Amino acid sequence: MFNKKKYNYSFNYGFNSKIKYPKNLQKLSEICKSNYNIIGNCYSYNDASIGRNPISLKNFKRIINFDIKKKTIEVETGILLEELINITLKNNLIIKSLPGSRYVTLGGIIANNTQGKTLKKCFIRDYIISLKVLHNRKIIECSLSKNRKLFLSTIGGKGCTGIILSAKLKLDKIYSSTIMLEKVFFNNLEELNSKFKKLKKNDYLVAWIDNLSKNLDGII
Repeated sequence: MFNKKKYNYSFNYGFNSKIKYPKNLQKLSEICKSNYNIIGNCYSYNDASIGRNPISLKNFKRIINFDIKKKTIEVETGILLEELINITLKNNLIIKSLPGSRYVTLGGIIANNTQGKTLKKCFIRDYIISLKVLHNRKIIECSLSKNRKLFLSTIGGKGCTGIILSAKLKLDKIYSSTIMLEKVFFNNLEELNSKFKKLKKNDYLVAWIDNLSKNLDGII
């Protein structure tokens, strides 16, 4: 157990409840008989991970299957994004659309259906093949073709449908661990819209707008 006060990413919510760290599925099932809330690495912007009986899946980070040829990986959801990426990058593979922090857990990404910087298919749900969920004390495998309702409600469901034990993910081939960065400035929203259309050929695109400026200028 661990009782040092923990905060979310933006430090506007905190809790000092004792965190439980089950080492296996049997222990996890035992302590989930009463009310509980699953936490990842407490990197949500909101209070999603705060509750009276926090349980961490920190010990659940096993790689179940990694098929390099088919470009898929099945992994337990307590793994940090940084740990997962370090494994896939060795084979020039990556989940194409990812959140900005490498210290979040896979389970947290799925429970919040995080958004990346890709123009198309920008949510993590677009790269999930299947899930294994501890739902009503039973392990249920779900996907778009099997237990579809549970699958769709679990992604972005903030953990309310049960505990996401593992996920099978689609990976994309990459040819370098670096990116080419182009900076494009705009002076107003009309110019932003115009330049966005011209930049649609890029896989990744993000813009920042200066909301305190008179003309709402910024950078793409």
